[in-house]
Amino acid sequence: MLKPGNLICYNAGGMKNKTLGLVLDLESRDHLSTVRQVLIMWVVVGEYMPKKSWTLHNTNPRFHDKITSGEIIWHDMGNWFEVTR
Repeated sequence: MLKPGNLICYNAGGMKNKTLGLVLDLESRDHLSTVRQVLIMWVVVGEYMPKKSWTLHNTNPRFHDKITSGEIIWHDMGNWFEVTR
């Protein structure tokens, strides 16, 4: 289970050893939804990255731009994020 302060990687598309992020916050979309979101500050980004969550948090005009190091992004939580050891 992810929690704020965890260092994580994106474990999909061969990016496990090429990505590193810091979990900043967790949130539900609304009180009726079971889909959770995670706020990640990406330190090291790879060629393939998870899609950004389409929410009120991510309404900026650069929504479809590639994620770069130092960006803070909301993502839908899933088993594609793995806590690093």
